[in-house]
Order: sequence, then structure tokens, then C-alpha cells
Amino acid sequence: MYGDYSTGHIWAVKHTGAKIEWHKKIAITTLKITGFEVDPDGELIVLHHAPSGEGGFFKLVPNEAKHENTFPKKLSESGLFENVAEHTMKPGVLPYSVNAPFWSDGAHKARFVAVPEGTIGYNRSRSFDFPDKTVLVKSFALEMKPGDPTSRKWIETRFMTRQNGEWYGYSYQWNPEGTDATLVGAQGMNVSYALRGGAAGAETQWRFPSRAECMVCHSRAANFVLGLCESQLNKDHTYPNGRTDNQLRVFERVGLLNVNWAAEVPQPKDAAERQQPNQRTAKSGPMLPSAPAALKKLADPYDKAQPLEARARAWLHTNCASCHVEAGGGNAQFNLAPDTAWDKMKLIGVKPLHNAFNIADAQLVAPGAPEKSVLIHRIGARGTNSGQMPPISSFVPDRAGVDLMTEWCKGLKK
Repeated sequence: MYGDYSTGHIWAVKHTGAKIEWHKKIAITTLKITGFEVDPDGELIVLHHAPSGEGGFFKLVPNEAKHENTFPKKLSESGLFENVAEHTMKPGVLPYSVNAPFWSDGAHKARFVAVPEGTIGYNRSRSFDFPDKTVLVKSFALEMKPGDPTSRKWIETRFMTRQNGEWYGYSYQWNPEGTDATLVGAQGMNVSYALRGGAAGAETQWRFPSRAECMVCHSRAANFVLGLCESQLNKDHTYPNGRTDNQLRVFERVGLLNVNWAAEVPQPKDAAERQQPNQRTAKSGPMLPSAPAALKKLADPYDKAQPLEARARAWLHTNCASCHVEAGGGNAQFNLAPDTAWDKMKLIGVKPLHNAFNIADAQLVAPGAPEKSVLIHRIGARGTNSGQMPPISSFVPDRAGVDLMTEWCKGLKK
């Protein structure tokens, strides 16, 4: 029996000592699992650790409920698409984009959110909170002829769904005709796609993540939802009707935001301060705390016109911080939470606790010396035993991202 601290999932495996005979996920829980024990009666005890003091001991019991699997097997059955082949969505399914996109082997992405009931809980310091029945949609397209955007072909659509207080991830594989997509099994799969215009036999690998892999990045420590937060959504987006507007303002205007301003915004200290513009109170309702220009905003890592340090922080936030935060899935000790100061991250000038990959005088980030920096090595590596980061679902390194982090590292003072 084994479980995962980040996701709360529990698996069972039967092993002969030479091979696995049986292996299955047996429970999905909200626990932060730190271990298993057996009590005097032979019952398995699950250890749950929660800093809030709500931890304790739990045991497994049979689930007698009858569950019929009605999850849609096709995108066309999901009720989200107006026209699957044209990749157009139903009214009420809102498109969005982000300031700092996650690297997905160069794929083009389209993102949407559907909130059929309730409102979105606005947080300033982390991703937003979403009600049950929310569906997040992300579709991926590859250039079948590298360098030619007109050759893009949809290959995968992923759903993140909130059901009974928990998030679950699902993947769909598009058919070759581009007319529909079929639900991928829980174990995920690797697929090769042939490319045109390059060397004979050229192809690219693509990973359809397993449902457990989805939750490695979309973890409890990251508040599950990654791209829907103030710093990512604070940008202009052009909508299907041709109108361009700030996304946070659009979310506000359509009534999706629900904010506890008493908690989010400091209350005025005196009468003069109460007269200041954009000052909110707990009675103000679903309003942004200020004009978007004054809200948090991540830099675009790939826009060289923006400040180098802000671009580096944004790249780390998007590609690394979902795991490398307190209680995240990363087993290094550095903390890339977005509001953490550089000197508090335990990243710059720190020796690696684990593999140094035969790098002499290695540091996680060696100021002025990218060739001695384990982080630079790992984000540029791919393949078994290479130490690649991110560790899953990527076969091609983000060369522009490696160049960015290398330039930033060179500029750090020793």
C-alpha cells in the first residue's frame, strides 16, 4: 500500500519479489498522507498530517455506493462545444489567456472556463477558488510542418473538473480528421505524430498524461488551478466577437467574481483615506480591488522588451512553482512561491541536496556561472536519467526558456 502526500491518492500493489502481479488505485482522498501503519488488530492505518491541527489517523472502509460512469467519452458529448470540428464553444464557456504560459513542447494552446453554477472566489495571493461543476478546458495543437502556423492540428484536449469538492483531470485524443476526440484511459499514453517538411521519417512524441499525472502539477499545494489567478489573467484578451478587454474586468462584468473584500483589502484608517479612489469595503460586492494597472501581473518570459528579472521570475513561477513550494511535490528545499523574495527562495548560491549531475562546484543557481547551475542543466535536459525538469509530459526542452534563465544567471552578482 502506498499513497501520495500531494494528491491524497492511495494505491495497492501485489509484488512477488520479482515482478508486479497486480496494481490499482483504490482510493481518492483529501488526506495529506505521510505514512501507513498496522494496528494490533491488523487494520491498516493511514497517517494524515495537516499543519492546521486537523490531522489524525484514518482507516479504509468498503465503498458500498453504486457509481455509474457517465463521464462523456467524446468531446461532442461534453456539452461544451458548439462545433467540435471548428473548435467553437457554447455560449457561457469563456475563453482566456495567460501572461506566462507553461511550456508544452511548443504546442499552441486554447483555454476556456465554464462555471455553470456559483461564482469564482477571488484570491490575491494564489489561484482562484472555483465551485463544483466548474470545467477548465485546454486544447493543444502541433504544427505538423514545423514553423508553419497554418499547419496546426488539434491533438489533445484536457479537462479539469471540480466534482464534490475535488479536482480531477481527463484527456481526449483528437481523431486524424479533426472532427472529434475520444477519452484517453486513466493510465495515459505516448503517441508519435509524423511531421512534414523536415527529414524523412521525422516525428514528434506527445504524452497524454495519466489522471494521476494531471494532479502532480495541479496539486493541493498549488491550489489545483494554475493559470486562473490575478497575475496570470491580468492582461488584455481578444474575444470571439472581436472585442479586446482586460480579462479581470470581463470576469467582473459578467458577475463571475466573488470577493471577501474585508479579508482581501485593508480597511481605511481615517476619513481622508476613505475618500481615496478604488477603496473597497466588505459591502462593495463583486468589484476588483483597483484598476487592473495596479494589480499583480506576471511578465511574459518570451518578451525581451520586458525586464529580465521579471521574465525569469515569471518563467520559474509557471514552469516550476506548482511543485517547488511549501508542501508541494518537489523534494528540493527551495521555495518558488510567487511572493517569495529571491534571497528567501534557497535557490541562488545554494548547493544541491541531491544529484549534482557531475557538475563541478555545482549550485542550484550559481551566480554568474550557468555552467555550474543544476537548474540550468535540468531545464535543458530531456530523456531517461537526465534529471529533466519538468519531470513528466515533455520530450523537447524550452530553448527560449533555457536562454532566458542562462542570461539571468549570468547577470547575478557572485
